Amino acid sequence: MINTRARQQLNTIIDSIQQAEIKELEQQRKKLMAYMDSHKADMEEDTDIATAIRGVNNYLSDRAEAYITTMNRIGKLLTGRDAVAEFIDTNGLPYVECRGCEKAGKDVPIWQKYTLSIDEAALYFKIGRDKLRKIIAENPDADYILWNRTRAQIKRKKFENYIDRLNII
Repeated sequence: MINTRARQQLNTIIDSIQQAEIKELEQQRKKLMAYMDSHKADMEEDTDIATAIRGVNNYLSDRAEAYITTMNRIGKLLTGRDAVAEFIDTNGLPYVECRGCEKAGKDVPIWQKYTLSIDEAALYFKIGRDKLRKIIAENPDADYILWNRTRAQIKRKKFENYIDRLNII
């Protein structure tokens, strides 16, 4: 990579944008958490409030994912490095390889998948495979399950919403 003055200036601008975006997302998440802490009783009584809070939380998560994906793509252009892959390796985070994605030319990170296999869900949610199978057997028509013939796939975001409502699993 040629390290020109224009690249350095662009890196400075991108760094400034990153710091502002991260700070804003963190402030919004803190506000939401503070609201949730002070309104637990309201959330338990009023399902609309709980649903709205989950929606805002999902929005913030989606925004963070889109931001990370975009910034990583820009970083690859400028530096040739995959910062997300490096961060995952450095911090020992789960990253499930996508078998059969050769045509797409890339692996899909577990947190970006729409549905998860039992093994992926066990890794992602830190719930045992047997417990997940039991939950599926007890709720075969739940909206967080997608059936592929006889094989159950777990819809990640819907299952997140389901377990957010539970105190014990």
